[in-house]
Amino acid sequence: MKILKKQGAIWLRRSYGSHGLFDVTAVFPDKTLLIQVKSNWISKNELAALYAFAKRIKTGNIHVEVWKFRKPRIAPEITRLK
Repeated sequence: MKILKKQGAIWLRRSYGSHGLFDVTAVFPDKTLLIQVKSNWISKNELAALYAFAKRIKTGNIHVEVWKFRKPRIAPEITRLK
């Protein structure tokens, strides 16, 4: 959340203990990010569901991303699915 705030997010929502597709929604003036956050790995089924969701988005300013944090307090590895 701190990273997104520093990047200029104007609205953030975290879904604690979420069993949905996204853990964080970040709204910026020019884009919206739907983010799945992982500390280790992502299952093939979950990744396929994220890709399928991203593929259905028709507007160019909504992005689906997976953020992997391998170590705390280090920048995440970001994969944009759209």
